[in-house]
Amino acid sequence: MVPSPVIVRRKSRIAFGAVLIAGAITLVVSTQQQQGGAALIVVATWCVALAAGLVPRVFAAQGPDRDRLGVAGLAVPIIGIALIGPITLHLPFALLADPGAFDSWVATSTWITGPAHLAFALSGAIRATQLARARPAWSPRSVYLITVIVSCVPFVLMLAIPPILVAVTGLPFLPILRAMEPLAARERDELALAPGDLPFAIVRSA
Repeated sequence: MVPSPVIVRRKSRIAFGAVLIAGAITLVVSTQQQQGGAALIVVATWCVALAAGLVPRVFAAQGPDRDRLGVAGLAVPIIGIALIGPITLHLPFALLADPGAFDSWVATSTWITGPAHLAFALSGAIRATQLARARPAWSPRSVYLITVIVSCVPFVLMLAIPPILVAVTGLPFLPILRAMEPLAARERDELALAPGDLPFAIVRSA
């Protein structure tokens, strides 16, 4: 039986990321239907996500499988961050410029930079999967460049602002992408040194 800390942390990140994904979907639907309250949805999403991330740390049980949730524990949170993180960074600036225009900003961004968000989510998830499986992984720079390149189509033909905005907004997320690698390595090391590793190895070799 592998002690619970690594599995608990993975469950915590999955819960956190899942709420961010749900919040991003809610935000898009709400703004496209002009229901209002975009700023409240963003703030509430992060608050609920943080709370959801704490729940597994309190109630999660031990898990027997040292590889369990390794991919999801990295992929789900980066997908959630990719979908709602950039618009969260825009929130204070949008509110300072025009508090009533944030809903319109989100609705417009969905169509203009939405593909870039999806590219960030997909490429980030690929990097997470590679890291969790201890394989050569896409670099943070690759994820960043893919996101910026996708933002160039098709609106760069009409306006250069979207790629520039995506490029600037994406910079704060590079440290998060970099942090994924040592996190994955540290969790593998913790599990390798956990009690019960020798019986596990014997079973595998048998």
